[in-house]
Amino acid sequence: MFTTYTAKYTKIDSGYMGQLVEWTEIVTEGKDIEECRYMLRDALNEMILAYHQQGKEIPIGSSLIEQVPVEVDRIEEHCPKLSLFPSASTLLILLRRFMFYVILNNRRERSK
Repeated sequence: MFTTYTAKYTKIDSGYMGQLVEWTEIVTEGKDIEECRYMLRDALNEMILAYHQQGKEIPIGSSLIEQVPVEVDRIEEHCPKLSLFPSASTLLILLRRFMFYVILNNRRERSK
């Protein structure tokens, strides 16, 4: 069976870090992108072999990666209500939900 995995490369101080999107346990580093690719393929082969030996299911590849553009310098123009603190009405809704949850759990405990 042939499958394709998606590699994500991140520039780090020592070179590059590579990770497979579909199989996040596979992470490696290299001094340059070519070495990182080689190390990532080697780690993938080793993990496939280990999973076969342990009878584990191998994660399926073929993820779709999409870049999402955003203009970070002008985000407030597009989202003027963006705030670090929730509004009073949002807090009231959350408080009501919490109280309902507490009351419901108390009733369940009493009925046991």
